[in-house]
Amino acid sequence: MISNTQFNLKTLAVAVSLLAGSQAAYALTPWTNGAPDLVIYTSGGAAQDAALERVITLNLAATGTVHKFQDDANRFTGYYFTGSANLNGLPGTTSPYTSLATKKIYIAKRSLGAAGYGVVPLVADGGVGIDLDNLNIFKPAAAVLTKWFDITSTSNGLAGTFQVSTNGGSAKGLLTGANAATYLDSKKSDAGFTGVDAATLLQPFTTNYPEAVTELTTGVTTAGWNDALTAGSISSVTVIPTGGLVYGIGVTKDLYQVLQKAQILTGSLSGQYKDATNATQTTLARYEEPALPSLSRNFLAAIFSGNVATWNDIKVLPAYTTAGVFIAPASRVAVSLRTLASTAYTAGVDLPVALPAITLPVNAAVGVGVRNKGAAIGAVGYAKLLNYPNVLGSYPPADASFSAPGDAVQQPGGAGDTGKLLADWQAGTATAKDANGNALNTAGNVIWGLALNSADKLNATAVTAAGVNTAGNDWRYIKIDGAAPTLENVFSGNYPYWAEGEVLSAVKDSTQTEALLTTSGNAVNHKAAKVAILAKFAKDLGNDVTVANTVNTGLVAAWGSTGIFPTTVTDPTAVNTIPGKLSVFEHDQSADVTIPRVGVVPVPRVSSGSSTVILQLK
Repeated sequence: MISNTQFNLKTLAVAVSLLAGSQAAYALTPWTNGAPDLVIYTSGGAAQDAALERVITLNLAATGTVHKFQDDANRFTGYYFTGSANLNGLPGTTSPYTSLATKKIYIAKRSLGAAGYGVVPLVADGGVGIDLDNLNIFKPAAAVLTKWFDITSTSNGLAGTFQVSTNGGSAKGLLTGANAATYLDSKKSDAGFTGVDAATLLQPFTTNYPEAVTELTTGVTTAGWNDALTAGSISSVTVIPTGGLVYGIGVTKDLYQVLQKAQILTGSLSGQYKDATNATQTTLARYEEPALPSLSRNFLAAIFSGNVATWNDIKVLPAYTTAGVFIAPASRVAVSLRTLASTAYTAGVDLPVALPAITLPVNAAVGVGVRNKGAAIGAVGYAKLLNYPNVLGSYPPADASFSAPGDAVQQPGGAGDTGKLLADWQAGTATAKDANGNALNTAGNVIWGLALNSADKLNATAVTAAGVNTAGNDWRYIKIDGAAPTLENVFSGNYPYWAEGEVLSAVKDSTQTEALLTTSGNAVNHKAAKVAILAKFAKDLGNDVTVANTVNTGLVAAWGSTGIFPTTVTDPTAVNTIPGKLSVFEHDQSADVTIPRVGVVPVPRVSSGSSTVILQLK
């Protein structure tokens, strides 16, 4: 029998534990915590997804409260969390929405369709917008643990990650048209994310104009899609600059080493160098900044316009014999890149390192990875490398519209899919698929290939300075005109492949079914709260302190720091400093958001806090 004293002590212990629990922050799930107080639906490009995630976990959410939900291909993600104190008193909010800390918030991010889906669906139908598939983890069938598999990913400040499961939660599953109704709902986007200014995309009859993709719930392309919107349509939404993003040229691992070998033999790349620990390193296969091979913008233009079909057409003038002896310029004979790659060069009197033969793929085609229409990665690459479509008579990008899965010109639907394509070209495993599940390669089809991508997909843990990579990362970044894709090189004006991003805020009215924060709340104030959160979201992406301390922390590659960066447009209070710590790009920007900016090259100007212009001479 339990005494009164024992009972009281047990009751007290329970009360204390409940009190402790009420003050602690726990990661949220729909099966434990129920429906959210506030929902924000977003769509757009995947290039900044890592940055968006870090801003959510470290700026918008209370520490340790964010659970991420995703499908197998990261086409749809959702973040369920408790609001942090950072969300209290946001400009534009009124009671009862001035205090958002402790509220349950869900942000859905759709990446299917890329950056174009951060623009067209928001401004279509006169700004009313069109419905899109979005991840809804609170649907009755989806809001149970058996519909999700815990993959225990805690990177970027996440408390954990759940992926769609189709076998009762025992393993990861695929999100397909057959089970889409369990997880997806058609909703209008409250905001769109683009890694380039929206006006660059809204150019009808160009490759930049966004293309409708297939909705999983219907099996047909997005209803209500408009193919003729112009930059003037942007006036129906609020545009918030988010700072810049660095993009990069990815190449297959073997091609990376072939380019290293060719440039060592032509004298444009050192065969060995001193690394950070002052030890002599042999360049071939290494992945530090001094080891990266480089291609010129003109050469890359020829590749990405589809004007070079076979590597047999690429000739090299080696400066050394196969015995390592220097060849006088007048005596050098051009050989094809494939011949040079398959020939062994020994160290000799003049060549300090041996360069072994590299196995050739049977297929000599030049692999070209462009992007789907409306992708920021593609639009920026075409502008920077081809001047397309900003200069009359410029070459358009290679056309992948009629490419079969094994063809050398491919059009992956996302930044992650681009990496999979490069890895598949390296190994010929036929596992690379686009966002709709279509194969990008065929078994045994090994190709030396290049592809446009963001520059933040391979950090130092994915590929080390020694050139060792984890599974699935059989590709590398290269330099453009001698400059690696670093924040420092963007700031100094040496690296061209970057652009400013935008958040398009178009928060929809209360026609979308969702919880209100309190029963006393009203739709107008609820909408204002969502607008305020999105404004903070965008500002944090383009803020000096935020970028320095949160977003780019996990994006450091073996060759340097990359990722997103503030400009004096997005963070006027930032101090313009020479990178190493952080780069803040200082320039003026037109207030007219309908003018395409990606084709305009900013020039440094005198800082408001300094009497000199800070330039780095490389």
